[in-house]
Amino acid sequence: MSEVIPLALSGFTIGVAHTVVPGPVNAEASRRGPSQGFGSALSVQLGSLLGDILWAILGLNQVAATDAMPRDRYGLTARERDVLSLITRGHPDSQIAEALYISRDTAKTHARNILRKLGVSTRVAAVAVAHREKLVPVEE
Repeated sequence: MSEVIPLALSGFTIGVAHTVVPGPVNAEASRRGPSQGFGSALSVQLGSLLGDILWAILGLNQVAATDAMPRDRYGLTARERDVLSLITRGHPDSQIAEALYISRDTAKTHARNILRKLGVSTRVAAVAVAHREKLVPVEE
């Protein structure tokens, strides 16, 4: 709950920053004045502000969740992470190729690139690094 307040304040700030800029709704509200629909234009503007706040909170919440994930400091591609995950389960190149619908040579190339990027010379060492650095999900 404590993280919601800063997100709401950030969202409100972002929403106000986008709302106070003169736009079509502000111009129309000013032109009509209070007697000719100022209230409806204002309600549209406030609705827009609330929408901006909600979108900002959702966006900031997504950034916070992304920052909480472990970073891949080794520069592995998504496919290399898939291959590494299968290597950690003990699959040989032929099974990796079959599981990922790639050729055996492509699986070997991915494995070789993984070893190089992790700075190790064996698959056993790659598995150790993968678990230590949390590069692959832990299976129960």
